[in-house]
Amino acid sequence: MKKTLGSAGDINAETLRILKQYDLFELEYPKEVLESLKVFEDRMNKETKEWEIPEEEIKRRLDLRETRIFTIDPTTAKDLDDALSIRHVEDDVYEIGVHIADVSYFVEQGTALDKEARARATSVYFVHLVIPMLPHLLCENL
Repeated sequence: MKKTLGSAGDINAETLRILKQYDLFELEYPKEVLESLKVFEDRMNKETKEWEIPEEEIKRRLDLRETRIFTIDPTTAKDLDDALSIRHVEDDVYEIGVHIADVSYFVEQGTALDKEARARATSVYFVHLVIPMLPHLLCENL
């Protein structure tokens, strides 16, 4: 026996077993990943908890802040990262926009965060628990 995960049938122990059995990832992020997020702490407004993105970064991107975009994530979701928009173009022509949160500003290529996100590849959803691809600071505050 390498490690005791808990009693058989216990939901937390069974969750850990599944993660180990399928060689997924740890529940917690490695220390170096969490440390790498500290450079962004000064970019979040302490009162509103919203990110303050530098103007030069905004200019590099298509700014859709004036577009009505609505989430398709359920009301219980903490990570509102999937969304749609609809725009009337002409007569019976509509444009449907599919929007996925862009985290490239925060996840620089080759960093510990990038490597961990690549290894995880996706969030994992259990009935009682979500194990996010990105640390909570990013996935719940975008």
